[in-house]
Formats: sequence, C-alpha cells, structure tokens
Amino acid sequence: MVRERRRLFPKIFIFAVPALLLGEIASVLLRFKYVPAAGHEQAADMKTLSEMLFSTYLVPFELASILLLAVLVGAIIIARRKLLHDPD
Repeated sequence: MVRERRRLFPKIFIFAVPALLLGEIASVLLRFKYVPAAGHEQAADMKTLSEMLFSTYLVPFELASILLLAVLVGAIIIARRKLLHDPD
C-alpha cells in the first residue's frame, strides 16, 4: 500500500494558524494588564453573567469558538490516515 500524499496547504494551515493565534494571544496578554477593582467581590447571578457574556465579552467568546473549531479541524486533518492501494 502507498500512503496518500497530502497537499502543501493543509500542512501550512496546521502549523501557521495556531502559531498566529498564539502570537496574537501573547501580544494581547503582554500589552494589557488586568487590575481588579478594589472592594469585596460579589457573586454574579445567571442574568448578570449572561448579559456580560453576550454584550461585553461577545467578541472574545466568538474568537474562542473559532479557535476551538480550527483546533478540531486541524486534529481531524492530522488524525486522518488514508492508505491508497498500490495499482501494481
């Protein structure tokens, strides 16, 4: 049996996209410093949490979902092993 030859684009995609996302995350973490507000902390109820998630943090939430989707697609591409039958 002969192994399938993969094209160049999936190989570049597998390594370039996670590297770019890691660089972007590192630059954001190094650029911004989080300072918690003074005072005692209050527990957030479900309504407050959902309002924050779908208003203030909507873009980071969607970026995290896209990142997870890209990781899933990359894992499927890496895990897929298709053998071609030798015509001889």
